[in-house]
Amino acid sequence: MAGKKTIIATTAGVAAATGIAVAAKRHMDERKAATKASEKGAKSSSDKASSAQTTVYHVKPDGEEWVLEAEGASRATSRHGTKKESLQAGRTVAAGKAPSRLVIHRADGTIQRQHAYGLDD
Repeated sequence: MAGKKTIIATTAGVAAATGIAVAAKRHMDERKAATKASEKGAKSSSDKASSAQTTVYHVKPDGEEWVLEAEGASRATSRHGTKKESLQAGRTVAAGKAPSRLVIHRADGTIQRQHAYGLDD
């Protein structure tokens, strides 16, 4: 009888672990969809602004560093040891190049927030 209880308990444990894995995958899929929608919204608003020669800058992680990068550029505008330093540089550059937009990313690459400089939004 002890053997049967072990099998039942193991089966229940597998079912619970599978349920957790399914929920985690669903959560990740929802985050990816939200990120894509957010990025699509950022692209469409930057597309509208591009007719006025708006430059879009991104503060994003690159390995152990944080970079400030102009959208479409082949190289980073600047590299920094911390997100805070990169963000300060991004604000300075974006404000000086208005109209512009600054897109700040999280460590996982998703968009955290955006700032517009010299734009009507």
